[in-house]
Order: sequence, then C-alpha cells, then structure tokens
Amino acid sequence: NFQADEIDTILQHYWTHFHPLFPLIHRPTFDHRTANCLLVSAMSAVGALHSPQLKIHSAVLFENTLKLIYESIIAGASIQVIQAALILTFYGIYTDRIWFKGSRTLHTQLVAVARETGILHSNTHDEFGDEWSSFVASEGRKRTSSCLYMLDSQMATLLNYPPSLTHYELKHVLPCSDELWEAATASEWRSLCYSNLTSAQVIQFLPALQQTLMYRRCPKQMSSFGSLTVLLAIHVMIRNMSQYAGILEVPAIHAKDPFSRRSQLGEALNALRTLIPNKKRLQGEGGMWEMFIATWNLAYIHLHLPDPVITSGIVEVTLAASIAAAAALAKPHPVHSPGNIVLGNSFSFVPFETLLVMVNHVCYLLRSSANLCTEDIVEKSPVFTFMFYKASLVAWQILNGDIRCSKIEEEEKSEKGSAETAYIRRRLIDDIMNCVDDDDSDGNDADELERFEVWTRNVLSSANTWSVGVAASASFYF
Repeated sequence: NFQADEIDTILQHYWTHFHPLFPLIHRPTFDHRTANCLLVSAMSAVGALHSPQLKIHSAVLFENTLKLIYESIIAGASIQVIQAALILTFYGIYTDRIWFKGSRTLHTQLVAVARETGILHSNTHDEFGDEWSSFVASEGRKRTSSCLYMLDSQMATLLNYPPSLTHYELKHVLPCSDELWEAATASEWRSLCYSNLTSAQVIQFLPALQQTLMYRRCPKQMSSFGSLTVLLAIHVMIRNMSQYAGILEVPAIHAKDPFSRRSQLGEALNALRTLIPNKKRLQGEGGMWEMFIATWNLAYIHLHLPDPVITSGIVEVTLAASIAAAAALAKPHPVHSPGNIVLGNSFSFVPFETLLVMVNHVCYLLRSSANLCTEDIVEKSPVFTFMFYKASLVAWQILNGDIRCSKIEEEEKSEKGSAETAYIRRRLIDDIMNCVDDDDSDGNDADELERFEVWTRNVLSSANTWSVGVAASASFYF
C-alpha cells in the first residue's frame, strides 16, 4: 500500500524514464484514481524499478500483478488490461530472473487476444473527427497494437525468438505524431489536427512498407513511432533472410544466397534514413527517434554481417542464457560442417569495403555508451543496452581477427598487397578504439583487445536498472 504522494512519485518515474520509449498510455487523460488497477500496478512496477528508494517494491508489484493478469486476460480483456499485460511482458523479459518464461507465455496470450479483439485492424474511429475522446480511444488501440509488434520484433532480432506476429497482420493507420499524442488539452489537439500534422493520420502501415521496399522512398509525414514500425518490419526481414538462407542444411554451393534481398533491403534502409530529423530537432524530440536511429544502425549491421545467434537458430529460455549464447557464438568456430556459424565468424571472407562501411554503424552504437544512462544514472532502456552489446560483439570480432591477422602479416612482409591490407586493418582498429573512453594511451596491439573488453564490461555494468547490462558484462570474457 502506497500513500497518494508515493504513487505520484512512482508514476512520475514511469512517465520520465519508460514512457518516451514505450509511448503506450495517453498521459494527458490518464488518471490513476480511475484507471484499471492492473494498469496502475504494472506502471508502478516499472516506475519503482527506476527509483533507488522504491526499487525494493518493484518485484513484489510485478509478481502480484502478473498473477492477477492471467485471469483478466482470459476473462475478456479491456484495452487497459491489454496495456497492463504489455508492460508486464516487457518488464519480465528484460529483468529475467524467474519471470522470463511467464512473460513469454503472457506475450503469446497477448498476440491471441489482439487477434480476437481486432486491435490489429482499422476501426471506424481511425480517421477521427473533432472528438478528442474518439481520438484517444482510436490512437490507444493503434499504439497498443504497435507496441505489441515492437516488442515482438525486438525479441526476434535481439533474442532470436521466432516472431509471433507478421507485418501482414497490422492493418491499421500508423501511430500519429508525438506532438498530437502528447497534446495536453482538447483545444491544443484540435489546433494541431488542422495543421500540417493531419496528413500523418492517413498513412496505412502496409502501403507505407510496400512503398519503402518497392519504390525506395517512404512517406515524409510518418511519425517517429510510425517510422520505427516500418523499420522493425524490414529488420525482421533481414533476420529471416539470414536464418532461412539454407546455409546450414545444404552444401554451400547449393545454398541460396543469404544476401539475395540485400540490395532491396539496403535501399529500403537508405530510404528510411531520410526521415531522421536534423540534430537540432532531434535534441528537442529524442524518444522514439533515438530508438529508430539505434535500430536502423543495428539493422544495417545485420544486413551485411548476419548475427551468429540468428543464423545458429539457437533459442534460449532465459535472458541471461540468450546473452551468454551471443558471446559464445561470437568466438571463432570451425568453418566446415558440422557447425552452426556462417563462415565460422571469420571476417577474412568479408570484403574490406563492406567492413569499412559497416564499421561506421558499429561505432555509432559504441558511441551511444555515453547515453545508455540518464543524468541521474538511470538506464534509458534495456533495448539500447542490448543493441550496444550486439555492436560490441561485432567490434570484438573485428578487433580479434584484424589484430591476429596483422601479426601474421608482419611475419610475411613479402605478401603482395600486404601494405594496403595492413592500412585498412589499422583503419578499422583505430575507428573502433576511438570509441573507447579510457585513460590508457598505450597503442600496443596486444593491449587494444583487452582494453576494449574492459571498457565494454564497465559500460555494460553501469547500465544496471534492468538485467541486460549486468548479464552482458558478465559474459564479455573471451
């Protein structure tokens, strides 16, 4: 039991730290005194997690709410109960402990409920008139559907869980702009409706995705959340392309080219890049645009270097096991069968031109280390931390391979083209090490890999609001 001021404090942590990257609830009209108690409890569990003083209550709130949510979902869920279940699923997935399995089960139930209740489809209120209440109800359904798809897609691309939803099932208008969703009053909302933001409301998800894929351009009025939804669909396509190439089932000479759609998907990513706001606007908005940019960079990495967790087909049953598997699979492996790692993680098969382009996206995520936590030392999102970890594994593979190859080439000075190759390798190493913020000025190659590992572990361990950072730091030993 909390006092009224304690509930306000807990929910303020929710709005400050969780809501910007999971914009599910309509804050201007939300009142915890009249809202569904399960939704308030789920929001409080997340809010308490971000408060050092109240964090001890977070697990109890989560467990008690999780027990009650199953009955409510089965009995016929209201939109607020579905939203509560979504928040609980996110919480259980990224805090691991004993809740991962239960949260995965809840996610499966949520997908079934979403199909039964029709929130994945358009309704008569999607193209709203002047009624603010109609807009809140309609947009709430769309955002519930989009958050469910976002969570499902991120579990597919980060944890390698087979997607429970396909992009074909999202048959509604994309989420509206952040300004419209956060409008504090009906009059402010109405004023924005009649501005140029109105065009953002009539963009259907599937046509926007098709336009991006087929014509290499995308609607310019898409919101940050709408843009991310389209990007997530393309990221899942990249995941599936890598996994279903047939490399592990047939001899390599007969396998379908795993990059058979790389050109199309790469051009689609380039089209989506044009949506990214300029730096000045980005500083004012942040939130979902930050998630969009980080996801875009990770998708580009996966496009050129298939994630060994994805190509292996390994699906673990806990968050910690999934993270440990990613580290284990990043190590060099035998190229020849039997095996489950494409090219044995040897980047000697990857053209240097590809690595030089791709390393820019790796470095973007490495530089995000400074923003994994807020000014008050609270982790922004476990998804950001996971993406940083994935990029760090790729950077480690490049450093490990290039430093080792550089030493071999020093012993083979007569090899043709070795000088040019050595320069490119040195460039790759320098680009990555420039992202490492430590006090060691020693440029010895033997120490660079160790410096990178120590720095990465320190960054990950500092992101300790959720469970991703601690587990990833513990696994980053090679």
